[in-house]
Amino acid sequence: MPLGTMKKRIISNEEDLNLIKLIKNKNCSVSFVSLTDKHSKLFYSICNKFKSKLNIEEVHKDRDFVFYKALVSFKDDRNAKFSTWLGNYTRFHCLNYIKNNSKYVYSEEDTINHFFNTKSMENYEDNSEMKNDVDHAFNILSKLNDKRIFKIFKLRYLNKGERLTWKQIAEKFSLTPQTIINLHTKGRRILKKKMKKNMKINLT
Repeated sequence: MPLGTMKKRIISNEEDLNLIKLIKNKNCSVSFVSLTDKHSKLFYSICNKFKSKLNIEEVHKDRDFVFYKALVSFKDDRNAKFSTWLGNYTRFHCLNYIKNNSKYVYSEEDTINHFFNTKSMENYEDNSEMKNDVDHAFNILSKLNDKRIFKIFKLRYLNKGERLTWKQIAEKFSLTPQTIINLHTKGRRILKKKMKKNMKINLT
């Protein structure tokens, strides 16, 4: 590899690390936008490789979520570039989306998961088993002190029409997308603790 190209890659990764630190430490929305703008082409190109097996428009809407989860889990002491980490995380997200088109699936993270996706939510009224699980989950969320979490889940999963993006939901609350994702993640943690062991839910 030419020396000039190597230097550009090192500088690029250093820029990523600085942006990630600002996002993690100061919840900097400008840095988050800069990071997503810089690597969106990579995200979309990997997603498009799976377009014959999934609803590509729905997965594209998960961009901010995937970026945020990738940067939160990224550790620079692994001698890996963030772009590589993001690429792997995007690939995992697509594969997980494909696998979770069935109602119940096995996953390394959650043993048995009930996946809230567009396909399963369309069958909500016709599937009494799923309806009980979903109603139980939303009942838990409705009792939380932070009412924003319940509203976010309703907008994300029970909104009629196309599923709203994190940015669209954020605009309704006058908050940043990463704040919405944080509240969503908090809701997931609460559900995992309070739902029965045989009803663990994986929300994306």
